[in-house]
Amino acid sequence: MQADVERLLARLLTDGGFRRRFVADPVSVAREEGLSPAEAQAMARLPSQDLKTAARSYEHKRASKLKRGARHWLIGWFRTDGR
Repeated sequence: MQADVERLLARLLTDGGFRRRFVADPVSVAREEGLSPAEAQAMARLPSQDLKTAARSYEHKRASKLKRGARHWLIGWFRTDGR
């Protein structure tokens, strides 16, 4: 299912230990996460270097957002002082 694939991708981008396990045995890890055999095979074809690069990029983006003091959208929504 697409939701399972998306959940797997999100975890691969955010969890280094999980990503290393996936790179070592992508089909088994994908199957453990609920993907079908065809989906697991497709995920196994992801180039590990591309996955690592995407994870680094995602982490860098998150870190820079935190450094700038970005707020959660909900905090801004609850603001009542007009700013």
